[in-house]
Amino acid sequence: MSKKVGKIIVVMLAVILVGALGYNYVTEVKERERVRAEEEKKAVAAAEEKALSEKHRRLDEKHKQDRQELKKKSEYVELRKIVEGLHEKHVMVEKVEKSEFRIKGLVELDGKLREFIRVRDSRTVTTGDGNMNYSGEADTVLWEDKDKLLGLKIGYFSDRYEYDGKFLRLAHEINPKSRYRKYTLFSEINSDGNCWVENPAYLAAAYNYLKEFPEGPFAGEVYGLLGGFYFSLHNFLYYGKDTLSKGLSVEGFEFLDVYVEGKDEASLESQLKDAMEKSKKFLALYIEKVPKPAGWAKDFYAELQKEDKDRTRYGALGCPD
Repeated sequence: MSKKVGKIIVVMLAVILVGALGYNYVTEVKERERVRAEEEKKAVAAAEEKALSEKHRRLDEKHKQDRQELKKKSEYVELRKIVEGLHEKHVMVEKVEKSEFRIKGLVELDGKLREFIRVRDSRTVTTGDGNMNYSGEADTVLWEDKDKLLGLKIGYFSDRYEYDGKFLRLAHEINPKSRYRKYTLFSEINSDGNCWVENPAYLAAAYNYLKEFPEGPFAGEVYGLLGGFYFSLHNFLYYGKDTLSKGLSVEGFEFLDVYVEGKDEASLESQLKDAMEKSKKFLALYIEKVPKPAGWAKDFYAELQKEDKDRTRYGALGCPD
């Protein structure tokens, strides 16, 4: 190999080496820049998270202070006194051993709780000083964990007190055939506390209650439950008939499938008409028999007077309480 060729090879190797070193250098620089940018991004995110956390902490602290201030207001003091009175009644009932008197006490306590909820829903509480109005935020301010013992909870959507019928169920369990049966039988409509429309047995229980006590103390509420149920079933059939006619379920409303007796077009039309007539009938009875019917019942009844195409679309109703 000549010296000239040797030099050329050396030069070429040198060029390759320099190129490789340069490539590695550029790669390292880019990698350092990427790492630095990533670290800066993480630092910004951490700073933002810290600032947000501090903001939430200040808001939580302010909320606690606001709650304490609200609790000092006279109307909240009076409302809490009512709830404490219910706790005292509960303690007294728990001390009663004779079943008949215990059932009587449970039924009375249940009635007081239902009245408290009705009054809460009307946004007025009657105290020794007369009627008193208050804002809907009161329930979250008033709430104490021990209120669960009364079968109370704060509604997920309403942020208001709700009662699950606990004491009526207990009374019915002690003796379903007591002289207070016209009250306790109502608990069978929702005997395990789950959404009653999801269990056909509860629908049968609603009809059984009306059959045994057509003028019973809960007859009006039962009419309302049936009216709301058939309104939901009517909506389900009307808006889902195309899907149902294909043998499919309507997403989100699968629990109503059990009430559909046939999915051919003629059967669906017949069931649609039947659900509408029953809803009208039961809602009208509810509005007639309950002194202060819920606003939703009047709205639903008004909707049923319209043509199908002109109605507002509502979702299915859930639990009775």
